Amino acid sequence: MGYLVRCRRKAGPTARRRAKKRRVVSAEERHEKELVRTRDKRRRFPRCGCLTNRLCDAMKRVPTVSHDFHKGMGGDPNGRVSIAALMILFCKWRHQDGRVSRHAGTLRTQYLTPDNNDGPVAFEVDLAALYPGRYAHSAVVWFEVGRELEPGTIGPTNEEQDQVLADLAEMVR
Repeated sequence: MGYLVRCRRKAGPTARRRAKKRRVVSAEERHEKELVRTRDKRRRFPRCGCLTNRLCDAMKRVPTVSHDFHKGMGGDPNGRVSIAALMILFCKWRHQDGRVSRHAGTLRTQYLTPDNNDGPVAFEVDLAALYPGRYAHSAVVWFEVGRELEPGTIGPTNEEQDQVLADLAEMVR
């Protein structure tokens, strides 16, 4: 019979300030992420299986900017974690979706210079996550799979690293 009419009240000053701050932070974060994409140009994880495996889902290949520290973990003195030096470009699989990924806590980077991700990094994976049967009773077992000579250029690897990288590439299917 009748229509339900909702009254929209004008947002108060606190809500308006918060909304403005969110817009500013979002714009700053988009800018910093664009700096990361420009700096890295391509995914930095060594021999990513998303690039070589034609059976890989197209969505896994999408390059995404990964924060070194979750947004709720602080950041610089101003509370910002979306700083280009604290972000790196990964495929979506290594960033979020894979068993060995940043979000799973089984992939990490170690800075090799004070420049953080603006300089070269070393990539480490948790072998217990990669080989669950072999390390069933172990806690986290970090293993370096690659070390950059400069951002985006991986240095030489040994046989053991090559095997782990090959196993990681196979996991992408």
